[in-house]
Amino acid sequence: MATAIKYPVAGLAGMLVWASEAAELDERPSGLLCVGCEEPVILRSGEHRRAHFAHRPGATCSGGETALHRTAIQVISEGVVTAAREGRAYPFKLCCEQCDASREGNLARDPECTVEIDRPLSNAIRPDILVRGGNGTARYVIEVVVTHSPEDAALTEYRTHDLPVIVVRPSWDTMESFRNGLTELETYHFTTEGASLDVLGRCRFPRHIEPEEGALRSCPACKQSARLVTLEVSEMACWSRSCTRHVRVLDTYALLDEERVLIAAGASDLHSSSTIAKELGVRLEMRNSKTAGTRYLANICECGALCGDNFAYGGFGGQECTPIIGEGVHRYVVCTAGHWTAVSARHWPDGINLGRTMRGQGLTGEVSGVLEVPRNEASVSVTSAEIKDIARMMAGVIRPRR
Repeated sequence: MATAIKYPVAGLAGMLVWASEAAELDERPSGLLCVGCEEPVILRSGEHRRAHFAHRPGATCSGGETALHRTAIQVISEGVVTAAREGRAYPFKLCCEQCDASREGNLARDPECTVEIDRPLSNAIRPDILVRGGNGTARYVIEVVVTHSPEDAALTEYRTHDLPVIVVRPSWDTMESFRNGLTELETYHFTTEGASLDVLGRCRFPRHIEPEEGALRSCPACKQSARLVTLEVSEMACWSRSCTRHVRVLDTYALLDEERVLIAAGASDLHSSSTIAKELGVRLEMRNSKTAGTRYLANICECGALCGDNFAYGGFGGQECTPIIGEGVHRYVVCTAGHWTAVSARHWPDGINLGRTMRGQGLTGEVSGVLEVPRNEASVSVTSAEIKDIARMMAGVIRPRR
């Protein structure tokens, strides 16, 4: 029942009054109204009771979900504008599951931003909250979801305007935290239970590959089959027990079957990757392996030992391998003829947290599967559950230092 809700906030002459602040100041102003039904409420607090507003005995309340929705919109809107005017951040967790990257974003970067609540954007679409920059340009949308997710028509309209969409599923327990940001929400857990946050729309992380970008295309140089790949540099300890160096290793990523995976460059695939790697300060050499039963491009240490899990990426077997944030992300279109066409090179934003995917493709075959189907039965996709066994199988004579 709505009357059983322990409201953290009440209305007073058009303003919001927080129970925690009223209890701390030992104030009990008259005229407090429920944010759901606008009936009188009273402050309840004590040594063993969290401060909250409650209805008087016998009252009925028609608030509930509607009150939660309306209050969250008001608190978030006021929080963004107040933070912007005071020159402080209104933070939120910006995460992308595909990218395995996250950082803290700031919704109050523009000190002159304005907020529109439930006003038409275009084509009869009315965002819960639309934030515009000081120049009037729409910057992003916040949709507060209590029962129904944003409709497809609305999401399509937001994509047309290239507007990021922050979807907030509020709860009364997290309401007061919305005054200063959205950091207490769990990210990308899109459930109906508890509070959560999701960010929809185009991802701005430089390693993100959109589905349309990940499809096969024609090479700009020769018109043969080509695909977009991203290259990053990581580092890991040399596998030789007698070497203390850290080795730069090449991470090649592609979007295959709508999943971003690490690619192993086999004997006949991704021609000239060793040349591209050299430009990034990574040493690759072709090596034979009786254990793997094939030749492969291996990351090589200055001491001559190979590193990684035999192919042109490292750290897949569980040993520590860390992306070098300062190196940024390089995009290429690579084709079956071996042409590498540079697309862009972008740096990571400040405050980024990076992970490395635990899924690989083309471990032991002649081709990686980036440009054609692997021709060897051993050319399999590998998930994290299989990593340790494959790492042991492919370690060969040189094993990771312990």
